[in-house]
Amino acid sequence: MHYAIAVTVPAGEIADAWIAEVLPQHEGRFWDWYAIGGRWDGYFITKSGEKTNGTWVSEIDWESMVAEQITKAGKAYDGDSKFIDRENCTRNEYIKSFRNVATYGWITKENDWVDRWGDGEKEINNEVWEKEFRKYIQSLDPDDILVLVDFHN
Repeated sequence: MHYAIAVTVPAGEIADAWIAEVLPQHEGRFWDWYAIGGRWDGYFITKSGEKTNGTWVSEIDWESMVAEQITKAGKAYDGDSKFIDRENCTRNEYIKSFRNVATYGWITKENDWVDRWGDGEKEINNEVWEKEFRKYIQSLDPDDILVLVDFHN
């Protein structure tokens, strides 16, 4: 399985060096290999419209990211995907389920791994998880860097 994880690099640190030092500490416990961006290459959209795998928190255009998700979901619903249960899900319901931009989890500046399974009992639902993610993002220094990493487990 692949998981999109936002790795938080503290303000003033060099992203590549910090990631190289921190990620091996989680190897085997949470992942067996990883790639920057990977399946989610260009996940973050900056305020200048650039798609990137990592940038300063203050430069991420969250609303553009939501708009992109809505557009993709609408196109998928209107297309010929066999994986969408149109009999039990309206277009608006389907799109609503894709409004989230929260990653599956994140690694904090303190090197703590946080993900949707929390205590391991059951996965946190999308709406609650999006709120948790947004709360975490709000707590960051604007000069911290978020790097999207595709973890394989």
